[in-house]
Amino acid sequence: MIKTLLLVAAFHFIGAIITLIIDYKDGTLEYAANYGDGIREAKPSDIIFADLILWEFCLLLYISFEIEDKIDNYFRRNRWQ
Repeated sequence: MIKTLLLVAAFHFIGAIITLIIDYKDGTLEYAANYGDGIREAKPSDIIFADLILWEFCLLLYISFEIEDKIDNYFRRNRWQ
């Protein structure tokens, strides 16, 4: 049981670090510092908090969007055949 909890915690921690690196490289943190997030005056610390807590949810959304795009592209290519 302890090994499983440690594995889940390590997975969560590593994923959060990867998400923070991605947000830093694509400019999300800088954009939040300059303009907010579109709804409120967000700070980079808000983005970091959201990344640490919600990165699994964002990953699931990203995966579902990719699957949706693949399905749409399949039917778009094969529509006239």
